[in-house]
Amino acid sequence: MCCEAETKSTTTSSLPEWLSQAGQSAVGRAESLADKPFESYTGERVAGFSQDQSDAFQKLRQLLAGAPKVGEAALTGAATYGSAPAQSITAQSVAPDTVKANLGDISAYFNPNTEAALQPALRKIQEQADATRKQVNAGATSAHAFGDARHGIVESGVDKNTQIAVGDTSAKAYQDMYDKALAALSGDVNTRNAGKVANAQFGQQAELANAGFDEQALTRLLTGSNALQSIAQSDQNLQLQQLQALLGTGALQQGNAQAGDDAAFQEFLRAYGDDFAKLSALSSTIKGVPHDTTQSTVSTQDDNSGLGAIGSIAGAAAGSKGFWSWLSGL
Repeated sequence: MCCEAETKSTTTSSLPEWLSQAGQSAVGRAESLADKPFESYTGERVAGFSQDQSDAFQKLRQLLAGAPKVGEAALTGAATYGSAPAQSITAQSVAPDTVKANLGDISAYFNPNTEAALQPALRKIQEQADATRKQVNAGATSAHAFGDARHGIVESGVDKNTQIAVGDTSAKAYQDMYDKALAALSGDVNTRNAGKVANAQFGQQAELANAGFDEQALTRLLTGSNALQSIAQSDQNLQLQQLQALLGTGALQQGNAQAGDDAAFQEFLRAYGDDFAKLSALSSTIKGVPHDTTQSTVSTQDDNSGLGAIGSIAGAAAGSKGFWSWLSGL
């Protein structure tokens, strides 16, 4: 013999059988979970639009498509108002008729009864002259002076006075007739002139009124154009407010549906992790259970024939320690 055999002792600790079986069961569960195929979630993660939201979208499209096309009409009205020329008034002229320019018509105003009214007055003068002659002749006869120079002078004076009286009476009658005709003619001329002046005034007033009406029409056109835009805008705003209310209701519905989807997904996650939670609880329980450890000692000789047995024991001890370390880590 080259050397003397050396004896060695190895002490190992072993778990109770029931605890070892529990650990193996936990390992079996872990292997089963590891072999379990991935299970994807097939439920809805994001809630779709609610019916109210879909209706609101459709109504919004209809509102935009059916909006009243008032912009062009309003712009046309505003442009017409802005480009309208200033109103102009034509000055009215009056060419008054003068009395002198119408003297040719004065004969139409003469009184046709003037001659008839004058004859009695002339006869009266003539009769008065005849009576005066008779008195003169009678006086001259009684004085035996009839036919002398003195008688002729007196009778000549009577004739002269008679002619003067006839001329004055006739002249006054015709002058009165002319004055009255002239007054009537002047009245008509003034009436015509007044009519022309009135017509000119009425014409000017009519043009002023028409200009005012034109301006009022343009103002109404502009006001109507602005009102058209305002009414269309108010109508659209009202409809948009209604759509906002509908969208708000739809958002509540969508939020409620989303909460349901989230709850379903959380339940899926809870169910999916249930096996892992149970395994973790089982592992924690195994680690926390108090237990006794059984120790055994094995003696071996350090020679070539004993190396295999020592390696087997060491490997078994190492394997038992590694398993327990893995189980403790769960």
